[in-house]
Amino acid sequence: MEALREVYRQLVQGLDFDGPDTLLRNVSAEQAVAKLPGWPYSIGTNVAHADHWQKIWLARLTGARAPKTFPDFPEVEPAEWEHVRRSFLLNLAQAQEIASAETFSHKMRDDATARKLLLQIALHNAYHLGQIKLLKRLLRASKQS
Repeated sequence: MEALREVYRQLVQGLDFDGPDTLLRNVSAEQAVAKLPGWPYSIGTNVAHADHWQKIWLARLTGARAPKTFPDFPEVEPAEWEHVRRSFLLNLAQAQEIASAETFSHKMRDDATARKLLLQIALHNAYHLGQIKLLKRLLRASKQS
C-alpha cells in the first residue's frame, strides 16, 4: 500500500512534472476545446475521457452505480469545461483518498484487485496528463507562429 500511496502523491503533487491542478488551472474554455490540425482530441476531450474512466473504476471500488456510457472521447463545449475540469480533479482526489487511507476500504472482491484498479486509474491519468501537457505546448507554439 505504501507504494500505491507514493504513486498518488507523485501524480497529484506532480513531483517532477506539473500536477493535474497546476496543469489544468490556467486552461481557458477556449484552449480546452481547441483542436489543432492533425490532432484528434482537445484538452477538454482528454480530461473528460480520463474522468469518465475514473468514474467507472471508482464506482467499482466504492460500490456506487457506474455512470452511463457516453462517447469514450466526448467533445467538450466551452460552457462545460469548468465542470469537466473540477469533476476530474475531485474524482482523482477520491482515488487518492482510497489509496492513502489508513484503513484500506473498498467493495472489490479482494485487496489485490482493488490495488490494481487504483494503479490503473493513476497510470491512465498520468498518460492523459502527459498528452494534455503536450497539447498545451502545441497550442502555445501555434499562437506564436
